[in-house]
Amino acid sequence: MAKAVLAAARVARSKRGIAGEKHRQPPPPVGIDSGREVTIPSVTVHVDAEQWDERARNLGGSGPTLLLGFGARCGQMLGWVVDDGMVTLSVPISERTPDDTRANALTNVTFTVDPRTVITDLSGVRAEFKSAMLDLDERGNEILAPLPLVPLVPQRAVRRLEGVVLKDKEVGCSYLGDLDLSTNRPDGTDAESSFFLPFEQHLTFGDLRRGGGILHPLISGRINGEVWVSIGFCNADGTTTREQLKEVAHDALADFGMTGTVE
Repeated sequence: MAKAVLAAARVARSKRGIAGEKHRQPPPPVGIDSGREVTIPSVTVHVDAEQWDERARNLGGSGPTLLLGFGARCGQMLGWVVDDGMVTLSVPISERTPDDTRANALTNVTFTVDPRTVITDLSGVRAEFKSAMLDLDERGNEILAPLPLVPLVPQRAVRRLEGVVLKDKEVGCSYLGDLDLSTNRPDGTDAESSFFLPFEQHLTFGDLRRGGGILHPLISGRINGEVWVSIGFCNADGTTTREQLKEVAHDALADFGMTGTVE
Protein backbone atom coordinates (compact mmCIF):
# COMPACT_ATOMS: atom_id res chain seq x y z
CA MET A 1 0.00 0.00 0.00
CA ALA A 2 2.91 2.35 0.69
CA LYS A 3 4.14 1.83 -2.87
CA ALA A 4 0.60 2.43 -4.10
CA VAL A 5 0.44 5.78 -2.25
CA LEU A 6 3.64 6.93 -3.94
CA ALA A 7 2.40 5.71 -7.32
CA ALA A 8 -0.92 7.54 -6.87
CA ALA A 9 0.96 10.74 -6.06
CA ARG A 10 3.02 10.40 -9.23
CA VAL A 11 -0.07 9.86 -11.36
CA ALA A 12 -1.85 12.82 -9.75
CA ARG A 13 1.13 15.11 -10.34
CA SER A 14 1.37 14.09 -13.99
CA LYS A 15 -2.32 14.86 -14.50
CA ARG A 16 -2.56 17.93 -12.24
CA GLY A 17 -5.51 20.11 -13.17
CA ILE A 18 -7.25 17.50 -15.33
CA ALA A 19 -9.60 16.23 -12.62
CA GLY A 20 -10.64 19.72 -11.55
CA GLU A 21 -11.50 20.75 -15.10
CA LYS A 22 -13.28 17.51 -15.84
CA HIS A 23 -15.54 17.75 -12.80
CA ARG A 24 -16.63 21.36 -13.19
CA GLN A 25 -20.11 20.40 -14.25
CA PRO A 26 -22.48 22.70 -16.10
CA PRO A 27 -25.87 23.18 -14.45
CA PRO A 28 -28.38 20.44 -15.31
CA PRO A 29 -30.94 21.20 -18.02
CA VAL A 30 -34.20 22.60 -16.68
CA GLY A 31 -36.49 19.80 -15.50
CA ILE A 32 -33.73 17.15 -15.45
CA ASP A 33 -33.05 15.29 -12.20
CA SER A 34 -29.31 14.59 -11.94
CA GLY A 35 -29.97 11.38 -10.03
CA ARG A 36 -32.42 9.96 -12.56
CA GLU A 37 -31.14 6.84 -14.30
CA VAL A 38 -30.59 6.85 -18.06
CA THR A 39 -30.32 4.03 -20.58
CA ILE A 40 -27.40 4.33 -23.00
CA PRO A 41 -28.45 3.75 -26.65
CA SER A 42 -26.49 0.97 -28.35
CA VAL A 43 -26.27 -0.62 -31.79
CA THR A 44 -24.39 -3.55 -33.33
CA VAL A 45 -22.73 -3.60 -36.74
CA HIS A 46 -22.58 -6.92 -38.65
CA VAL A 47 -20.11 -7.31 -41.53
CA ASP A 48 -19.13 -10.36 -43.60
CA ALA A 49 -15.80 -11.60 -42.21
CA GLU A 50 -14.19 -11.99 -45.63
CA GLN A 51 -15.13 -8.43 -46.58
CA TRP A 52 -13.72 -7.16 -43.25
CA ASP A 53 -10.41 -8.99 -43.71
CA GLU A 54 -10.02 -7.96 -47.34
CA ARG A 55 -10.63 -4.30 -46.52
CA ALA A 56 -8.13 -4.47 -43.67
CA ARG A 57 -5.44 -5.92 -45.97
CA ASN A 58 -6.12 -3.27 -48.63
CA LEU A 59 -5.59 -0.55 -46.02
CA GLY A 60 -2.31 -2.05 -44.80
CA GLY A 61 -3.71 -3.45 -41.58
CA SER A 62 -5.35 -6.48 -40.02
CA GLY A 63 -8.74 -7.34 -38.57
CA PRO A 64 -7.91 -5.90 -35.12
CA THR A 65 -6.37 -2.71 -36.52
CA LEU A 66 -9.43 -2.16 -38.71
CA LEU A 67 -11.48 -2.19 -35.50
CA LEU A 68 -9.18 0.51 -34.09
CA GLY A 69 -9.62 2.58 -37.23
CA PHE A 70 -13.38 2.06 -37.15
CA GLY A 71 -13.43 3.12 -33.49
CA ALA A 72 -11.42 6.24 -34.27
CA ARG A 73 -13.82 7.19 -37.06
CA CYS A 74 -16.88 6.66 -34.85
CA GLY A 75 -15.22 8.68 -32.09
CA GLN A 76 -14.69 11.57 -34.47
CA MET A 77 -18.32 11.51 -35.64
CA LEU A 78 -19.54 11.44 -32.03
CA GLY A 79 -17.29 14.33 -31.01
CA TRP A 80 -15.22 12.06 -28.74
CA VAL A 81 -11.95 13.76 -29.63
CA VAL A 82 -9.19 15.72 -27.91
CA ASP A 83 -8.51 19.40 -28.59
CA ASP A 84 -6.52 18.89 -31.80
CA GLY A 85 -9.16 16.62 -33.35
CA MET A 86 -7.16 13.48 -32.69
CA VAL A 87 -8.78 10.41 -31.11
CA THR A 88 -7.34 8.62 -28.09
CA LEU A 89 -7.75 4.85 -28.36
CA SER A 90 -7.63 2.53 -25.35
CA VAL A 91 -7.05 -1.19 -25.90
CA PRO A 92 -7.36 -3.81 -23.12
CA ILE A 93 -4.57 -6.40 -23.10
CA SER A 94 -5.03 -9.80 -21.47
CA GLU A 95 -2.33 -10.86 -19.01
CA ARG A 96 -3.96 -14.15 -18.07
CA THR A 97 -1.62 -17.11 -17.80
CA PRO A 98 -2.35 -20.85 -17.43
CA ASP A 99 -4.14 -21.59 -14.12
CA ASP A 100 -4.58 -17.84 -13.55
CA THR A 101 -7.75 -17.33 -11.49
CA ARG A 102 -7.66 -13.54 -11.13
CA ALA A 103 -10.96 -11.85 -11.88
CA ASN A 104 -9.46 -9.13 -14.10
CA ALA A 105 -6.11 -10.23 -15.52
CA LEU A 106 -5.94 -7.16 -17.72
CA THR A 107 -3.87 -4.13 -18.47
CA ASN A 108 -4.31 -1.61 -21.29
CA VAL A 109 -2.49 0.70 -23.68
CA THR A 110 -3.56 4.13 -24.91
CA PHE A 111 -2.40 6.09 -27.93
CA THR A 112 -3.71 8.75 -30.29
CA VAL A 113 -4.50 8.48 -33.99
CA ASP A 114 -5.75 10.81 -36.71
CA PRO A 115 -9.33 9.77 -37.56
CA ARG A 116 -9.08 11.50 -40.93
CA THR A 117 -6.39 9.16 -42.28
CA VAL A 118 -7.60 5.78 -41.02
CA ILE A 119 -10.09 5.34 -43.87
CA THR A 120 -7.28 5.27 -46.42
CA ASP A 121 -4.31 3.86 -44.49
CA LEU A 122 -4.11 1.79 -41.30
CA SER A 123 -0.32 1.67 -41.16
CA GLY A 124 -0.23 4.63 -38.76
CA VAL A 125 -2.65 2.91 -36.39
CA ARG A 126 -0.57 -0.25 -36.51
CA ALA A 127 2.64 1.68 -35.77
CA GLU A 128 1.14 3.59 -32.84
CA PHE A 129 -0.28 0.40 -31.33
CA LYS A 130 3.07 -1.37 -31.66
CA SER A 131 4.86 1.56 -30.03
CA ALA A 132 2.38 1.59 -27.14
CA MET A 133 2.87 -2.15 -26.61
CA LEU A 134 6.67 -1.75 -26.51
CA ASP A 135 6.31 1.07 -23.99
CA LEU A 136 4.06 -1.13 -21.86
CA ASP A 137 6.68 -3.89 -21.88
CA GLU A 138 9.40 -1.47 -20.80
CA ARG A 139 7.60 0.75 -18.28
CA GLY A 140 4.42 -1.08 -17.27
CA ASN A 141 1.07 0.60 -16.75
CA GLU A 142 1.30 3.41 -14.18
CA ILE A 143 -2.48 3.53 -13.82
CA LEU A 144 -2.56 0.07 -12.21
CA ALA A 145 -0.05 0.88 -9.48
CA PRO A 146 -2.57 2.66 -7.15
CA LEU A 147 -5.09 -0.23 -7.29
CA PRO A 148 -4.24 -1.62 -3.80
CA LEU A 149 -5.75 1.59 -2.38
CA VAL A 150 -9.21 0.97 -3.87
CA PRO A 151 -10.69 -0.61 -0.68
CA LEU A 152 -9.74 2.56 1.25
CA VAL A 153 -11.41 5.04 -1.12
CA PRO A 154 -14.82 6.33 0.04
CA GLN A 155 -17.52 5.53 -2.49
CA ARG A 156 -18.39 9.21 -2.95
CA ALA A 157 -14.81 9.88 -4.06
CA VAL A 158 -14.61 7.14 -6.69
CA ARG A 159 -15.88 9.24 -9.62
CA ARG A 160 -13.47 12.07 -8.75
CA LEU A 161 -10.58 9.63 -8.50
CA GLU A 162 -11.55 8.31 -11.92
CA GLY A 163 -10.91 11.78 -13.31
CA VAL A 164 -7.35 11.66 -11.95
CA VAL A 165 -6.32 8.29 -13.35
CA LEU A 166 -8.21 8.13 -16.65
CA LYS A 167 -7.65 10.16 -19.76
CA ASP A 168 -10.58 12.18 -21.02
CA LYS A 169 -12.56 11.11 -24.09
CA GLU A 170 -10.98 7.70 -24.66
CA VAL A 171 -12.42 5.38 -27.30
CA GLY A 172 -12.13 1.86 -25.92
CA CYS A 173 -11.75 -0.95 -28.47
CA SER A 174 -12.00 -4.52 -27.22
CA TYR A 175 -11.27 -7.21 -29.83
CA LEU A 176 -12.36 -10.69 -28.74
CA GLY A 177 -11.27 -12.50 -31.89
CA ASP A 178 -12.77 -15.83 -32.94
CA LEU A 179 -15.44 -16.95 -30.49
CA ASP A 180 -16.18 -20.54 -29.61
CA LEU A 181 -19.26 -21.74 -31.52
CA SER A 182 -20.86 -22.77 -28.24
CA THR A 183 -21.40 -19.08 -27.43
CA ASN A 184 -23.88 -19.05 -30.33
CA ARG A 185 -25.97 -21.83 -28.72
CA PRO A 186 -27.36 -20.50 -25.43
CA ASP A 187 -30.24 -23.01 -25.56
CA GLY A 188 -28.41 -25.76 -27.46
CA THR A 189 -29.48 -24.67 -30.95
CA ASP A 190 -27.70 -22.23 -33.27
CA ALA A 191 -28.82 -18.61 -33.09
CA GLU A 192 -29.17 -16.65 -36.32
CA SER A 193 -26.61 -14.18 -34.97
CA SER A 194 -24.94 -13.34 -31.69
CA PHE A 195 -23.04 -10.42 -30.22
CA PHE A 196 -22.10 -8.85 -26.90
CA LEU A 197 -23.28 -5.41 -25.82
CA PRO A 198 -21.46 -3.04 -23.46
CA PHE A 199 -23.63 -2.50 -20.40
CA GLU A 200 -23.35 -0.46 -17.22
CA GLN A 201 -26.06 -0.29 -14.57
CA HIS A 202 -27.50 2.68 -12.71
CA LEU A 203 -25.96 5.47 -14.80
CA THR A 204 -27.56 8.85 -14.15
CA PHE A 205 -27.83 12.19 -15.91
CA GLY A 206 -25.26 13.41 -13.40
CA ASP A 207 -22.81 10.78 -14.66
CA LEU A 208 -23.38 11.96 -18.23
CA ARG A 209 -22.60 15.56 -17.36
CA ARG A 210 -19.51 14.67 -15.34
CA GLY A 211 -17.95 12.87 -18.30
CA GLY A 212 -19.33 15.10 -21.05
CA GLY A 213 -21.32 12.04 -22.18
CA ILE A 214 -20.54 8.33 -22.14
CA LEU A 215 -19.00 6.17 -24.85
CA HIS A 216 -18.90 2.51 -23.93
CA PRO A 217 -15.96 0.52 -25.32
CA LEU A 218 -16.49 -0.84 -28.83
CA ILE A 219 -16.62 -4.63 -28.50
CA SER A 220 -15.93 -6.84 -31.52
CA GLY A 221 -15.85 -10.57 -32.18
CA ARG A 222 -16.02 -13.08 -35.02
CA ILE A 223 -18.42 -15.98 -35.30
CA ASN A 224 -20.29 -17.85 -38.06
CA GLY A 225 -18.46 -16.02 -40.85
CA GLU A 226 -19.22 -12.50 -39.68
CA VAL A 227 -17.58 -9.75 -37.67
CA TRP A 228 -19.74 -7.77 -35.27
CA VAL A 229 -19.00 -4.50 -33.50
CA SER A 230 -21.17 -3.17 -30.67
CA ILE A 231 -21.29 0.53 -29.80
CA GLY A 232 -22.99 2.34 -26.92
CA PHE A 233 -23.04 6.14 -26.64
CA CYS A 234 -24.99 9.03 -25.14
CA ASN A 235 -24.17 12.74 -25.14
CA ALA A 236 -23.98 14.90 -22.01
CA ASP A 237 -27.61 16.04 -22.37
CA GLY A 238 -28.94 12.49 -22.59
CA THR A 239 -30.62 13.21 -25.92
CA THR A 240 -28.79 10.73 -28.17
CA THR A 241 -31.15 8.29 -29.88
CA ARG A 242 -30.53 4.82 -31.24
CA GLU A 243 -31.42 6.06 -34.72
CA GLN A 244 -28.69 8.71 -34.52
CA LEU A 245 -26.20 6.06 -33.43
CA LYS A 246 -27.26 3.80 -36.31
CA GLU A 247 -26.59 6.64 -38.74
CA VAL A 248 -23.07 7.11 -37.34
CA ALA A 249 -22.37 3.38 -37.70
CA HIS A 250 -23.66 3.31 -41.29
CA ASP A 251 -21.59 6.37 -42.19
CA ALA A 252 -18.44 4.83 -40.65
CA LEU A 253 -18.97 1.64 -42.67
CA ALA A 254 -19.37 3.69 -45.84
CA ASP A 255 -16.21 5.67 -45.09
CA PHE A 256 -14.28 2.39 -45.04
CA GLY A 257 -15.94 1.19 -48.23
CA MET A 258 -17.79 -1.63 -46.46
CA THR A 259 -21.39 -2.75 -46.37
CA GLY A 260 -23.21 -4.44 -43.54
CA THR A 261 -26.25 -4.30 -41.31
CA VAL A 262 -26.75 -2.22 -38.17
CA GLU A 263 -29.16 -3.49 -35.53
